Amino acid sequence: GLGEGDAVKHLFMCSGHDTVLFITDKGVAHARKAYEIPSLGRTAKGTPLQQIIPITPSEKVQGIVPVSGFDENTDLLLLTRKGWVKKTPLKAFAKIQSRGLTAINIENGDSLLNAHTCTDTDTIVIGTRKG
Repeated sequence: GLGEGDAVKHLFMCSGHDTVLFITDKGVAHARKAYEIPSLGRTAKGTPLQQIIPITPSEKVQGIVPVSGFDENTDLLLLTRKGWVKKTPLKAFAKIQSRGLTAINIENGDSLLNAHTCTDTDTIVIGTRKG
């Protein structure tokens, strides 16, 4: 089960050879192969992300994106809390250094809200609380 006050934020499925992109609220992308992420039993509490990717305790992972291949027709779509949207070719994230890669420059007072893959044929819908 989950610890007191904890909640599931991301759920995804992937192959062990997929690359998993972790994008923080500060707009920094980190990458790990799925087989590098510890596999735990059903009753385990999990592994802190700070043990998987080099983030500070104040950083939060806002997007987790599994990637099977960095093909030419797929983009990474990034959305900030203030409504800024950035679309970058996914292949730009194929080789990320261990310290990470700045995926989007975040202004003061803003933070990354979410990240998803998309193609040119996808329709993107963004909703707000106030409509």
